[in-house]
Amino acid sequence: MKRVRMGAVVALLAGASVCLLALFVRRDTQPSYMRKSLREWALEYNAVYGYTAGWTSYSPYFSHVSPTDDAETALRQIGPRAVPWLLKWLRYQTPGYKLRLYRALDALPRGKLQDFAQKRLAADRHVNWQQVAVRAFLALGNEGNSAVPELCRMINDPISGEALQGEAVLALINIGDAALPCLMNAIKDRQFRPRFDVVNAVALMNPGTNGSALVGLLVTCLADEDLAVAESAARALGKLRLEPERAVPALIAALQTTNSGVRHFAAYSLADFGSAATSAVPLLTANLTNEDALVRMTASNCLQKLASDGVEGP
Repeated sequence: MKRVRMGAVVALLAGASVCLLALFVRRDTQPSYMRKSLREWALEYNAVYGYTAGWTSYSPYFSHVSPTDDAETALRQIGPRAVPWLLKWLRYQTPGYKLRLYRALDALPRGKLQDFAQKRLAADRHVNWQQVAVRAFLALGNEGNSAVPELCRMINDPISGEALQGEAVLALINIGDAALPCLMNAIKDRQFRPRFDVVNAVALMNPGTNGSALVGLLVTCLADEDLAVAESAARALGKLRLEPERAVPALIAALQTTNSGVRHFAAYSLADFGSAATSAVPLLTANLTNEDALVRMTASNCLQKLASDGVEGP
């Protein structure tokens, strides 16, 4: 009986200690906009894509938060001041003291005491801070350009690990055009695993003065040993539609490879070039009698598209 009472006293004292800590806990000063911190705006913007964590006295739950149109505006207003925090969140790992704190909170008696402590000290317990940072970079766009050098360092440093490298690539993609040279270097690195994702991403960017170098890189990738990279390169050339004098002959050569995926995307990319791809018509026409049904269908579709652009058959 005494032991039970002693356990209750210990639990009560532990709860009181946690509550006192909750009252006086300090947070690092973050940039803010309209009286809301970067953290609050970033979590609200992240809610566009999913759910934000909450607590009951029994178990964690996920409550949907309907974001406002103000979140993206707020993040852009905060602008470059957000960059150091987003880079910090990309690297975030739950420290040991927090894990011990969470265990202590879970051991508290269920009820208002645990609710108060959990909401005060563990509100972000289930937040994926890497995801929040990556999506915040999407809102920042070119306002996040100052993060490019550090993100490049992350993806080039093997110590970063594949998870962090992947998140850094996504952040660079979200920043946009200023990140293109760094992403092109990642494509050149054959040891870099998510290369095909990067190839797909650069096709959606404005290459600006890097256009010629990008076309040359994608042409080289058409013969890459990684078939996913080769297929992505074929698709990317059609989306970009740059330098047809280089891209079209390379895509015609890709029509004759043994990989059906590369041939498929090369054909559709040639169709995207319109009249600049007239020289591809004889080979596409020959493919109308190919024994592979997919090759025949692809050739037919591409010839129809070229015809709609005024390109006549042989």
